[in-house]
Amino acid sequence: MKTIPASTKSTLEYFKDEQFEATEDVYHTALDYMSECLEELEPV
Repeated sequence: MKTIPASTKSTLEYFKDEQFEATEDVYHTALDYMSECLEELEPV
């Protein structure tokens, strides 16, 4: 996985405006929801 240098992050609105964190939160919420749905269909 490639990473963005800290010097670049400080100039990109995606990171300055905390859009990355918001997107990551949505991703994890969706992941948790889908995991719960799959667990209901096929319990471990």
